[in-house]
Amino acid sequence: MKYDIYYILARYRRPSLAKKWDVGLLRFARAMAVGGAELSTGRPTLERLLGSSFPILILHGVNDALVPVAASRRLAALLGPRATLVELDGCGHVPHEECPERFLDVALPWLRTHAR
Repeated sequence: MKYDIYYILARYRRPSLAKKWDVGLLRFARAMAVGGAELSTGRPTLERLLGSSFPILILHGVNDALVPVAASRRLAALLGPRATLVELDGCGHVPHEECPERFLDVALPWLRTHAR
């Protein structure tokens, strides 16, 4: 199946048109700030990732001013061979918005390969 970048981008932006999407974003940010990213299961995200067995794609913008790329390198090392780390030159903290074409060039083939 061939993907049209404009179709994918339109689908990505759709949730921002939903009512109260901003409330959900604020709840997520609050959870990240106060509890080490404790989300729906109440278990910290890193613990959940380390306890899982599925493949993980980590995409990190090299120019990220908020989270150093070294953090993703450490995460990939912790996860071992099931983690794929791709560093996107010229992208910052939000590579899926800043460099959507390159983001999709990496994400879509990876998803096709790892889809169950």
